[in-house]
Amino acid sequence: MLTFGQIQNSSVASVAGVNVNDPQFTQYVNDAVRMLIELGNGDARGWWGTVQLIRGVAYDGCMVWPANVAAVLGIKHCKHAFKLANYWHEFTKEEWMAEHWNCDWSSRRRLVEFDGQTCLFYPISGSPTQIAVMAQSPADANVASITIYGKDSNGNEVFDPTLGTRGITLTPGSATNFYTGVAMSEVVAIGKNATNGPLQLYAFNPITGIGNLLASYEGGDVNPKFLYSRVGCVNCPLNLKALVKLGFRAVYQPNDLCPLDNVDAIKSMVQAIRARESSNDALSMAMEKDALRRLVAQVNSHFPKEQFVCAFKPFGNEPPVNHLSMI
Repeated sequence: MLTFGQIQNSSVASVAGVNVNDPQFTQYVNDAVRMLIELGNGDARGWWGTVQLIRGVAYDGCMVWPANVAAVLGIKHCKHAFKLANYWHEFTKEEWMAEHWNCDWSSRRRLVEFDGQTCLFYPISGSPTQIAVMAQSPADANVASITIYGKDSNGNEVFDPTLGTRGITLTPGSATNFYTGVAMSEVVAIGKNATNGPLQLYAFNPITGIGNLLASYEGGDVNPKFLYSRVGCVNCPLNLKALVKLGFRAVYQPNDLCPLDNVDAIKSMVQAIRARESSNDALSMAMEKDALRRLVAQVNSHFPKEQFVCAFKPFGNEPPVNHLSMI
């Protein structure tokens, strides 16, 4: 995948009309990528690089997806596939039904594609814990801040003991303000400033120290929320493999990953956006079409099986003729 830093150092800078360090450049790139994904990423194949195989662990029957996952195309544990479902119906292939026709449907594992949103990767509702924050980049130590909103072990909303405001604000690298001081039974929201690198939340005990990793937030995540799915008939940690389609996720830092690995398409789409801002609709539509053409060409170059030549000869090697005229 491309990084935002690579885009900044590419030819996209020559058409943006602003300096690559200007927030407007970041906005142009994010708008271009978002529009391209929404315009042509509708089928299961997606644009090149937007369909990925990922691995994860479901805890207490809950699978939390990375922030850039837009859809789950398939999921399995070991060699056993899961049925995909949502609130209204199940997604079932005919061959899957034929293979397992005599199975008891109620006993098979199923996964509700998206069941809600959460701020944490690992649930803490069963065992209240204090929470500590750590910064991966030294530049964020004693500078970054993150506010945790939620409830204490008695089910009451937590307030910052110093500021008296809702939530508890922590500073990574601080000698005393890097953990909550209050055992949290639920986290309902997270607020953080833009940081140079990721911030991690850990379960924390003042006596035993750092515990389980609860979440990791990228530098550009200022109000992180993650989709999660429910896995039926699971009461223990379960290692899963999933084929997912990636959606849009804004980039801010040079190391942030861009879901579209095509500089030329992004460049054409930035030109389309700028042309639209100048009321040049004809140029805007032409550049938008060029961007989509480049993405389609990239996909076709990676899927040669869909481009084979087929010859259909119903009369053998004889050319087709109007046989009625010979009667």
